Amino acid sequence: MNRYDLTKGDSEANMERKTFAAAIEHCPGSNVPAIRAQTQYHEISGIFYYTSWNEESVKSLKVYDDVAYYYSSYVYFAAVNCWHLACNCTHAHMTTVGSGSPNKWPTLIIHYGTNGKKQLQYNGDWNFSALCQFLNNVLKPLERVHSADELQDVKLQADVLILGLFKEAFCDEYKQYSAAALKWLETDPLRSYRFAVILGNNTFPDFFNVEDKKVPRLDYLTMTKSVKSFSGVGDLTWNVSSIISWLHDEFNGAYSTLHGHSTPINLAIKLKQGPVVALFATNLHFYKYMEQILHESKVWSRPFNACNILSIQDLQVSINIATIIKEIRNITNVKEASTCCYGRIKSVHLKDYYKTNILLTRLFQHVANPLMEVSNDFKSVPYLKNFYHEIKCLKTKIHHSISLRIALAQYLEGSIKDLQRNNKYNRTVSVVLIDNGEYTDYLNFLGIPISNHNLATTFIADNEKESIYVMTETFDIRNLMKFLQNFFENNLPSLQRISGVSSMENVAFKPDFFQLKQVNRILFLNQLHFHNITTVVLIHSQSCPLCANLQNTFLQLAGIFRHQSNTIRFLRLDSQTNDLPWQFVMNTLPTLLVFPREQYANSRFFPSFLKADFRNVLSFILAQLPAVDQVKLVLYICEGNILPLSKGSCWRFVRKLITQHIAQHLRYWQLFESERSLIFKRLSAFKDMSLDIQRNSRLL
Repeated sequence: MNRYDLTKGDSEANMERKTFAAAIEHCPGSNVPAIRAQTQYHEISGIFYYTSWNEESVKSLKVYDDVAYYYSSYVYFAAVNCWHLACNCTHAHMTTVGSGSPNKWPTLIIHYGTNGKKQLQYNGDWNFSALCQFLNNVLKPLERVHSADELQDVKLQADVLILGLFKEAFCDEYKQYSAAALKWLETDPLRSYRFAVILGNNTFPDFFNVEDKKVPRLDYLTMTKSVKSFSGVGDLTWNVSSIISWLHDEFNGAYSTLHGHSTPINLAIKLKQGPVVALFATNLHFYKYMEQILHESKVWSRPFNACNILSIQDLQVSINIATIIKEIRNITNVKEASTCCYGRIKSVHLKDYYKTNILLTRLFQHVANPLMEVSNDFKSVPYLKNFYHEIKCLKTKIHHSISLRIALAQYLEGSIKDLQRNNKYNRTVSVVLIDNGEYTDYLNFLGIPISNHNLATTFIADNEKESIYVMTETFDIRNLMKFLQNFFENNLPSLQRISGVSSMENVAFKPDFFQLKQVNRILFLNQLHFHNITTVVLIHSQSCPLCANLQNTFLQLAGIFRHQSNTIRFLRLDSQTNDLPWQFVMNTLPTLLVFPREQYANSRFFPSFLKADFRNVLSFILAQLPAVDQVKLVLYICEGNILPLSKGSCWRFVRKLITQHIAQHLRYWQLFESERSLIFKRLSAFKDMSLDIQRNSRLL
């Protein structure tokens, strides 16, 4: 029954869906031994292990159901609820699996080979397109190439091409290579590594220009045309484990350069080597636009231009496809066709169906009617080649595929190299192409604005300059090249995250209300230009779980000294929403900094080994203050009865403190004759404060 048969009513569609649901064998429903026994009778089987309480498992099960609808003719599908008492996964799955027993949910195990004894675990993303691509690779792990053009086409769509050269498909080395290609899907489920094969007596064709023509062998090919071979000589033997080990050695060394595995992690790895231009694709329109750019390129157009260059003029001479589709659209039994996409969906599927049907009919009409006279053009090589490409095009989903993403990244890298070579720039830039939908939070964390109306969010990260440069123009290939040219010529302003500061001027508060000032990057740097007040700064982050304790103490001290704003001020700064200069970027958070009055260059930070309680933080801040300010604040604390001490103890402490400062400044008087005017001012201030201390001491 055709899923896209739009002539069915809702009731029939629902019944069809229920019928399909029974196609996936479930536990509970069937017991686990029966499900495992079914893998012996199918060439390829998939068992999905999940738990009903896990949210990701429930979402992935829906994806698994949708995929099973399309592949049920080729793959046996089963699902096991490991949370159910009747479905114990520890007994349902042996621990000798290639990737181990299910220890996370969800887990998909593919069984293949003789009696389903070989097993493969899916380690990719749980979305429809990724799982479909994985199953396509399971069904077709190898690609056979026959010409230099086909070989080049495959290379353009892959980060790495593994090319196997064998005399025949019945040799043991070929079987081991095919098994290794399947096993490699555990590491690379989207197949950025493509596996191809050339068979025949002349295993090395003339188009493959290699001096050593020993077979069987495997060759590791990249776009840089580097060739590394595996021939089973020495410690390397022709078995699956040796081939996988050889691939892993190459994979680990080249992981940062693979475009098929592009994530923010790859961006960080490439950033260590040099500047990186990152393109976060907003939607499918980006890939459609870039596909047109590839079509205009002579070198990069072959893999994706096949669908556009096909000519079917010979069919249109006698058969007008558009007329047929128009007539068919008028024939409908649908009673309710009010959905907005009904006409478009039916048009697309009818067009694909009838185009393929007409091609097959025209090509094989002499088979159905042997006595019929057939013109020579149906037997001609160009027509057969055109038919081959047409069918290949209809089977290939180009848009938003891993192959297209790899080809786009390689095209952009080549364009950037041409720009560097033509303008003689001495800096190299890497390319990372990522889907924006999965990493919106990452861009928000960096403070990069996202526009849904732009094809891609583009920026350059430069580790050497510790800067990010955002492309503000509308994305197209010309603006991108101009943006890169401005970067090479140092004409781009860097991005600085600056948090907004709310204004509280027009809000009425109670007389005893206190609000600690939260500053952003600009206000913080401006405050450092005024050295007449001691500044205490707390650098914290909203995502810091250990910031609460020190921040609570910081708020208490800021509230206590709120009336001493002419002597000391307290500022808070969120490092997550503000980009700070390198000297204020802290390895650990929270960080408490004290900038003493008139001596900002001698700033100090609170030691991490001390407990961040009230007494330790207060003692640390007082120790950084100038002598006069130190006594003034301690005197203010004693007058306000702030500390949980008796007034007598507080006044005795401040009397001892001022006595020490007076004695020390008298020694300064003797040593530094040129500074006696400044020392005299301080001694006068100490005298006035000493009189206040004596008056308060008599009152106790």
